[in-house]
Amino acid sequence: WYQRRVHGDFKSRRFLVAFLSLSLSQPNMAQHEQKHPKVQEPALTLSDAEQKALASLHEVLDPKGEPFNNLTDVMLMRFLRANYIDSAKAAEAVTNYVAWRKDNGVDDYKDATPEKTALIRKLAPYSYHGFDKEGRPVYFEKTGKIQCWAMSSLINEQEFINSHVVGMELIAKRCQESSEKSGRRADEFTCVFDLAGLGLGHRNVIYFLKACAEFDGKTYPNKAGKILVVNAPWCVNMLYPLIQPFLDAITKARIEVISGDIGAKLREFIDEDQLPAEYGGKCNCDGGCVAELDCSDVLAKLEGKADDGLEKMNVAAGATLEKTLSVTKDGGVVSWNFESEGGYDIEFSIELVVDGQSKLIKPATKAISDKGSFPVTTEGQVKFIWNNSYSYFTSKDLRYVISVDPIVDVSH
Repeated sequence: WYQRRVHGDFKSRRFLVAFLSLSLSQPNMAQHEQKHPKVQEPALTLSDAEQKALASLHEVLDPKGEPFNNLTDVMLMRFLRANYIDSAKAAEAVTNYVAWRKDNGVDDYKDATPEKTALIRKLAPYSYHGFDKEGRPVYFEKTGKIQCWAMSSLINEQEFINSHVVGMELIAKRCQESSEKSGRRADEFTCVFDLAGLGLGHRNVIYFLKACAEFDGKTYPNKAGKILVVNAPWCVNMLYPLIQPFLDAITKARIEVISGDIGAKLREFIDEDQLPAEYGGKCNCDGGCVAELDCSDVLAKLEGKADDGLEKMNVAAGATLEKTLSVTKDGGVVSWNFESEGGYDIEFSIELVVDGQSKLIKPATKAISDKGSFPVTTEGQVKFIWNNSYSYFTSKDLRYVISVDPIVDVSH
């Protein structure tokens, strides 16, 4: 997989010729990973096992000459930790990485953009904006505003990875600029993911995230030093179990979900002059710091309705329909989302049945749509009840999803 993905497809697609926005000639991107006279390398706090593995890695790589004998210990430790402090596997990974950069001309790209990058930018609002208090570049993404149906319909996995590499190289360049300016090494970057608007339709692009995670594990391991998540919605408990299997332990440990005063928390990591005003800072870039571009022309070309992950059902006139989910002894998070087509209301309620005893979770109320979630810590059954008995002539067409997912401690 690695040889095909890294050495074959990229080269054939000429993926690296530079960002349109980078109109000036750029320094060798590999400088970011090599020692620099103007940059003080940090004193690493390593365990005995890590020190021994790092020394072994140098013994294997240094005799190979440039660029192996000039790679920073910070960069080498990222590869070691991604390979569970196995110096032999890390040496192979670094060797493959250096060969990939050389074979695909990664260090020499400039003044152009890979195929589909402009389209991706239209469909996914993001920005490389400012630096955090440690001098690391910050990447902002409005994940909840991504046009998932269009993305999955118009962009294939390889095109997405190609664009992703251009972005990672831009981050590497910004890391190097920050390092030379401050005199101390900035090797990682900070991510801010805004999940406002996230829905079940985002399942359509989870495979993009999976592909990036697998690819970055080979080429840019553990580059995200901090991952800050804001505006996490109700469905995060439904989507996170789909994502977490391909996130490594180091990445998971760096994720922090922010609730409450988002601006105050973000300002702990990012100075207010570097933080967009919409996230509690004082920066107001022309056109918006994390602009949402008009993609109506793209969406108009797509046929059919976007897949938002909801199933269809009908509740006959004068009838009641029930759906039941079982919860195991380990408990779980019960989630639901429904909407009635045509603007017709329907009476909706939820009951939890444990040991034959029924408990009302959500009182019966008429609604055109409803969504939410609640934790269940015991074994039982959850009944979702749609009551249309008061409507003698009109059946109701509903689109819905219900689920029981493992309890996720998003605060951690």
